[in-house]
Amino acid sequence: MEKQRICIIGGGLSGLITAIALNRLNLSVDLFANNFYDNYESLRTTAISQSNYIYLKKLNIFKSQKVKELWPCNEMKLYGTNLNAKNEKILNFDNSDKKNNILYMITNKKIIGIMKKEIKKNSKIKIISNSKVKKIFPSEGLKLVQTYNKKKYKYNLVLLCTGKNSYLTKQFIGENYYSHPYNETSITTNINHKKTENNVARQFFLKEGPLALLPISNFKTSVVWTVKNSVLKEKNKIGSSFIKKNLPNLIEDIYKSIKFSNNIEYSDLNFYFSHKLLGDRVLLFGDASHSIHPFAGQGFNMIIRDLKKLEQVIDKKINLGLDVGNSPILYEFIDETKSSNFIYSTSIEIIKKIFTNYDPKINSFRNYYLRKLNSNNIVKNFFVKIADEGINL
Repeated sequence: MEKQRICIIGGGLSGLITAIALNRLNLSVDLFANNFYDNYESLRTTAISQSNYIYLKKLNIFKSQKVKELWPCNEMKLYGTNLNAKNEKILNFDNSDKKNNILYMITNKKIIGIMKKEIKKNSKIKIISNSKVKKIFPSEGLKLVQTYNKKKYKYNLVLLCTGKNSYLTKQFIGENYYSHPYNETSITTNINHKKTENNVARQFFLKEGPLALLPISNFKTSVVWTVKNSVLKEKNKIGSSFIKKNLPNLIEDIYKSIKFSNNIEYSDLNFYFSHKLLGDRVLLFGDASHSIHPFAGQGFNMIIRDLKKLEQVIDKKINLGLDVGNSPILYEFIDETKSSNFIYSTSIEIIKKIFTNYDPKINSFRNYYLRKLNSNNIVKNFFVKIADEGINL
């Protein structure tokens, strides 16, 4: 029997990992990744949960127990504070068995480089890098992908991993999505510092916006500060000067001899959830289907959890000799993921609102009960499990 053909459009994290995972099945996989062979440059980092780390090892993305590019964090500490006050730790999470880590940090540049290297040496994945997709339309019971240089390809299934801002995504979903702005700017940079045992990820909930300190080595830490646009506007501050002025006072008891990177990246943030995920032999996947606030570090983890289920559904149907582009088959995947992702996404929204409410009375009430929670390992382990494995309905 001839292998069924699928195409994955998108050369970001979602597209690359999807190509690697689905290539393990009895499928012919084409990856449309514009500028695939160009070097990817970014300061941004990605958090990977323990269970997803194990899955990525199964995909041979991380081949050994100790991957030098991957930095383990065995604890997460949360602080409620402000720029002019002493840090107040209100909650900390760790793994009670001490054998696993809360999460692993890796720079986007490194993980994309690792995945591209894995794809390049895999002759079963066809890379189409110099042909941008123009349109997708039905043809003889399959789906035809046409590029701007007038080449045409037929597939049983097309996966759009093109991100929420792609014209292909917008054309596909139309008005079938929910979105709202956070009115915050994500400012990302790195700091070098004196060598320390740097295995604790930290999250500060500040009036100016959430600040994350994410270790990537004993000498280097990624800084992600999502600052309210009103703060930057009122104080007439640009991200670089804002961070350099305010960060040292916040972290002087954590890191010594701080040196800032000359590079800095900015990104506008908004919550996004697509109501339409499936069309005729087309599936919206990855951050094209949902996008959440980065403070929880769950964006890529949600994509990996979706991918695990997609792989299971497609594998089962291939073994039964069924067409993987058939709508009932894909609805099985959507039934298993859409509701869970919506609940998970909205739960993170609620948590963000609780932690970023700075009314003095609410703040005092919140911190009191969080300290109570901090002494309850059963409840904390439950939250660690949810952060690691997601919500399964």
